[in-house]
Amino acid sequence: MEDRNWKEKSLQDKAVDIASILSGKKFVLLLDDIWERIDLTQLGVPLQNLNDGSKIVLTTRSAGVCDQMDAKKLEVSSLADDEAWKLFQEMIERSTLDSHTSIPELAETLARECGGLPLALKTVDRAMKSQRKVGYWKRAIHKMTTSASKFSGMKEEVFSRLKFSYDSLSTDELRSCLLYCCLYPEDYEIPKRELIDYWISEGFVYDFDDGCDFIDDLLQACLLEEEGDDHVKMHDMIREMSLWIACTVDKEEQNLLVRAGVELTEAPKVEEWEGAKRVSLMLNEIESLSEIPTCPRLVTLLLDGNLIGQITDGFFQSMSSLRVLSLSENFYLSTLPSGISSLVSLHHLDLSSTDITGLPQELKALEKLRYLNLDYTEYLSIIPHQLISGFSKLEVLRLFACGRGGVTEEEEGNVLCDDAEPLMKELLGLKHLNVLSWSFRSSLAVQKFLKYPKLVSITQSVLVYACESPPFNVLHLAYMENLQELDLESCNLEEMKIDCTEEVKKLFRNGFRSLNTVVLRSCRGKDLTWLVFVQNLKQLNMQGFTMEEIISVDKLSDISEIIGSEHNFFARLEYLTMWRGTNLKSVYPNPLPFPKLKKIQVFHCRQLKKLPLNSSSAKGRRVVIEGTKKWWEELQWEGQATQNAFFSCAVLWEDPYY
Repeated sequence: MEDRNWKEKSLQDKAVDIASILSGKKFVLLLDDIWERIDLTQLGVPLQNLNDGSKIVLTTRSAGVCDQMDAKKLEVSSLADDEAWKLFQEMIERSTLDSHTSIPELAETLARECGGLPLALKTVDRAMKSQRKVGYWKRAIHKMTTSASKFSGMKEEVFSRLKFSYDSLSTDELRSCLLYCCLYPEDYEIPKRELIDYWISEGFVYDFDDGCDFIDDLLQACLLEEEGDDHVKMHDMIREMSLWIACTVDKEEQNLLVRAGVELTEAPKVEEWEGAKRVSLMLNEIESLSEIPTCPRLVTLLLDGNLIGQITDGFFQSMSSLRVLSLSENFYLSTLPSGISSLVSLHHLDLSSTDITGLPQELKALEKLRYLNLDYTEYLSIIPHQLISGFSKLEVLRLFACGRGGVTEEEEGNVLCDDAEPLMKELLGLKHLNVLSWSFRSSLAVQKFLKYPKLVSITQSVLVYACESPPFNVLHLAYMENLQELDLESCNLEEMKIDCTEEVKKLFRNGFRSLNTVVLRSCRGKDLTWLVFVQNLKQLNMQGFTMEEIISVDKLSDISEIIGSEHNFFARLEYLTMWRGTNLKSVYPNPLPFPKLKKIQVFHCRQLKKLPLNSSSAKGRRVVIEGTKKWWEELQWEGQATQNAFFSCAVLWEDPYY
């Protein structure tokens, strides 16, 4: 390779030279920062040598490149805080750290703000190497926490390199989706479903499946990180880079005002809102919105997770372009301001977990609304006649735990009267409606709902509460084909009785097809054997229940005679939580495989002395078992091998009330 004519040679000639040098030798070839598939044979790399111990190592920020090159993936994670601090100490001059007693602690804080990224640590080291004044370190921390792009060298050394990943995204829409994520606070676990709903309303993606594909693309590009099945997270430095792009590089198009999760007690002055296209003030401590901003370009406004109790009339009057508005989790908000009819472009309205008591007629002006979230509006007692049905473009309507804590106003024109059957009838006319969540407070209400197949087919989440008499038969919900989450609260559950062989077969074939989450709170009954029909169950959470057993051996025996004894229930269960099961003695008396199990939590179930585990349960998985030390000490095991297998899984604490 020392040939002076090397640069003048053709690619084919270079490949011949490389092949002649590497053939017959063991070698390690390092390929750094790869962004597309490389045909190694065209480079002259003798791939047959890989069978003799040679290695090819490549680094890339694209998981797709690894797949295209059939490479074994080894993820290089960000450094943990202690590792980052150790590396930073090796970089920075010792005399700088020793120059003042406060500097080591400040330096550690600054290192932590680099998000475990060695490149950022190196940039900070270069800027701080000779700084011996405490005030300078404090100002540096302030810059990193408020706007890292203002830190010396951060744009040139860090963001410019990270931006290559951003620039390599395939479409402008995908780039916009990434920048949208920086509206969330630092280190925030972003719900995928919520994020995609925002993207749809903004016009970045067409539907939910499109949104899932975009999230996969951003994960493949290592610009988002997966947090479990349902959430994603943005690395601190990727978020800072995105804010830099949105607020400086592409300010005319994006123009963000982001003050998310920074403990604000007042909203920014209205002057700061001018020209903003997206504003995020989520997760603060703002109590009121008393000034009226002028922002005709505003498209997204996130105000969720504050203490807002009052919004001044006319606040929304200049927001005619607004498409996304979230007021979720403002628990003191009981009324909407006049002038909300100005939001004529609104697609997405989230009022979940507020104290709203009624929806005003003024909302009729929101003719473009496609998403309305009223989950956990527990004191909502009035929805005017033909208000919801007037949203002709509505696709998503969420009413989980809606009106649970209030008394429905029995007045003419309120569609929540009579078990909300007037609302059910209105929804039948919404031809675009495809996602629904609902709440029932009686068995009669369930029977009324089941008369409407269209509503049954689009319902994803259901709360059944206060069904005392007659007892509630859970199997009435078995054929809601898209039901994913079922919450039962303060219900007396009817004992499962199945006399018909064909009914059992039908339940196993089609029952609870999509259900993956079951939550019980303060429920009574003999057992929960009906859960064997929930074959895709991932999460089972039980709190304050009276059952002595979860799965009855006798009832399961009757079922097994029909469907066979090899049925593996709880095959997909990941999380099992049991709180205050004062009578609980058994989940199931025999060991179960639990091939997907991740965690078991047991709180105040003193009579539960044995778990359905043996040494083969959850084979090859790291399972966490949480409980009190006293309960753990009294636990009985299938044998010593089982105890040995799960001994290291325990996360225990003292309970003075055990």
